[in-house]
Amino acid sequence: MNAMHLVANPWQSHDPGMQRWVFSFLHGSVRVLVYALPDHPDTAMDLAAEWCEDNAEGVFCDDEVAAEYDRLRITPYGGEIDNDAMRDAEVDTFCAGSASRRINSEGSTILAENATREELPYLLGLGDEDA
Repeated sequence: MNAMHLVANPWQSHDPGMQRWVFSFLHGSVRVLVYALPDHPDTAMDLAAEWCEDNAEGVFCDDEVAAEYDRLRITPYGGEIDNDAMRDAEVDTFCAGSASRRINSEGSTILAENATREELPYLLGLGDEDA
């Protein structure tokens, strides 16, 4: 597999209180390892999204959400700013990162929470997947 992968915050890798979180975006073509506190998936996802802002911009769907909002706002909602149109435009997406970017839910997942060092090569697409 030719996945883009990187450790988003390697400086925290030696902190014994941190867990290894592995996220997959775009159906596995972008995989990100993040160190974050246990039971904090939102923080871990935000760190992964912030890494993607600099390294994998294609993960985000802000432009598509904005275009859908404009389409919905003009057509069925009569051209007025409407919370229903925004809700409908954001369907199947979630918000992450300090800039509150939109990511398509389809093809995005937490591959592992508290992955072992032995699991990391496989989870990041670096190892032999047939093994």
